[in-house]
Amino acid sequence: MGQSGDERFTSWSVAGVCVATLMYSVGCGFSGDVSVGGNRVGALKGAAGDVGIGVRAADTADSFVDHLGINTHFGYTESSYATQREQAVLPALDDLGVRHVREKAPLPDQAVLDLISAGRGVLLVYQGYPIAQAVALAKQLGPLVVEGVEGPSDTDYGPANYSYDGKTFPEGTRSYQQQLFDAFGSDPDLSSLPMLLPTVYETKNATLLGPLDSGTHCNVHARKPLAGTPSDDIDLLIASARVICGPSRPVMATSVGYSNPGSQDGSVSEIIAAKYLMRAALESFMRGVRRFYVYELIDEKPDPGGETADLHRGLLRSDGTKKKAFAALANLIAVLADPGADFEPTTLAYALHGHTELIHQALLEKRDGSFDLVLWQDVQSWDTVSRQALQIEPLEIEIQLASVAQSVVVFEPLNSSEPVLRRTSTERISLAVEDHPLVVSITP
Repeated sequence: MGQSGDERFTSWSVAGVCVATLMYSVGCGFSGDVSVGGNRVGALKGAAGDVGIGVRAADTADSFVDHLGINTHFGYTESSYATQREQAVLPALDDLGVRHVREKAPLPDQAVLDLISAGRGVLLVYQGYPIAQAVALAKQLGPLVVEGVEGPSDTDYGPANYSYDGKTFPEGTRSYQQQLFDAFGSDPDLSSLPMLLPTVYETKNATLLGPLDSGTHCNVHARKPLAGTPSDDIDLLIASARVICGPSRPVMATSVGYSNPGSQDGSVSEIIAAKYLMRAALESFMRGVRRFYVYELIDEKPDPGGETADLHRGLLRSDGTKKKAFAALANLIAVLADPGADFEPTTLAYALHGHTELIHQALLEKRDGSFDLVLWQDVQSWDTVSRQALQIEPLEIEIQLASVAQSVVVFEPLNSSEPVLRRTSTERISLAVEDHPLVVSITP
């Protein structure tokens, strides 16, 4: 298309987001991740509790919020997206606070109008949709709405279910992706759009599909726990995507979710889904993933017996009621959102003491000069064999600041967007960190 991946991403790129860390390496700066590097990457290692105060670079709090998106299916005209549209789906999009959606073609006229009027950016997914109509839909939505284009996803999941030009996975997938890439690249109104490469349902099938040159961005999907923790999963998925897209193109995670009847293979409980989604979003942000789309907004159809795992991936149940994951993500967004003009984040000097060996963290800054230090345990919270939540003991730590803070306010998004602890004129604060994020807001 005559442009590099970065050039076709400038309209919605997120700043380098790998923040300095204590006691562990988060995997930032792995080979070829173009969005990670420079003075915002760092790791201080030592025995637990033995790390002194250090100066760490922050990223902007709002860049984390802006990297979040949600999958919707307004084109599923007989699903909950239609039956619950007015009373639950559209209000939930506003309540959640995300600014980006991922939608699959084709779309009914009402859905097109909804997307245009909502003021959110849209990533369009084409799973074999006729090329000419794909181009026409992107133009209908317009350049202020369409933020990117994604090719066929997970076509290795029952290859016989996907066919293009009489070919199944992987030949049909490669053929459609190339034609999509060429069509958008040759249209002057659309050529600057990011073009995401296809994903595979099973990471082992990446070698069958790739490598591909017909896209500007790597792409990953995950709809069940794959390894020990969400951080393990993100590393595994990025490594798999690199087989398809090579070492240098930026990465997006366009479909990450957890089915939650809890009783089915690969599913988790509703509370574990809430914990894992927040952690997966933070881990992807720290690795420079450009956007992270949760799968999905609402369960598509009723399934009261929990027999079909695919029907339980929503943040809302099919009747429109909110699950724990919806509330947790909405709380996290509410606590961290800081919209406004771009600014250059600064640094904060602090140390963590105590049982820090399993603690992951992200340091974010807001426009008023306050910092949000997000802390969580990087542990496995769900036993995939027994299909039960694991009992995770809190880790007692202490945050030591280099100078007295005007205030320190602690939030627990899993349960509320309201503070759970306040301190004034302090340079030390003790916390019990669990397997879900705490946000420690520090006003120097």
